[in-house]
Amino acid sequence: MPVDSDFFTLPALAWNSPTRYYAAEVRRNLFGDLEFFRAWGGRGSRRGGHKAEPLSSLEAGRDRLNREDARRARRGYVRQT
Repeated sequence: MPVDSDFFTLPALAWNSPTRYYAAEVRRNLFGDLEFFRAWGGRGSRRGGHKAEPLSSLEAGRDRLNREDARRARRGYVRQT
């Protein structure tokens, strides 16, 4: 499997609100395919979930991370650094 040097420059993003958390990243699955992975839940509780969506390219992953960042900001989440 060829290695994308750009792949390793994509950051994993995390956001918090007073009661919730959310995280997203672009990663490779066990088959070497790119996927957009996100996880969410309540802070201090066991409730939450996760989901992985296939991506067609690294550029699609960048776009998806940017859209998710804007969406979290609209919903009142604060991005963690």
